[in-house]
Amino acid sequence: MPSQFWDLVIKLGSVFAFGLLVACLAIPLRPRLAEFRALDEAGRALEEQRAALLLEIQRREAELEMLDRDPLFVELKARDTLDMCQADEYIFRFEDGLTGE
Repeated sequence: MPSQFWDLVIKLGSVFAFGLLVACLAIPLRPRLAEFRALDEAGRALEEQRAALLLEIQRREAELEMLDRDPLFVELKARDTLDMCQADEYIFRFEDGLTGE
């Protein structure tokens, strides 16, 4: 009977010592985990920004392709950029935010 008691005490002591060791190792890592989370969030934000920039590059490359191949598109861009029109055309511009009051 006493040997079973001491076996239990040794097992509980071992479990306690292991838990204490894990806690002692985990406490210094806690700030690192917070830093890792912050870096992970920053990395995700940069990945989203990268994806948006890749879409913008694709859009601009498509526009450049259209400028190279389609004379009507070149005319449309020139009219839009330079605010030009033919002699028999009228341009109507609508400003955002005007309520007419």
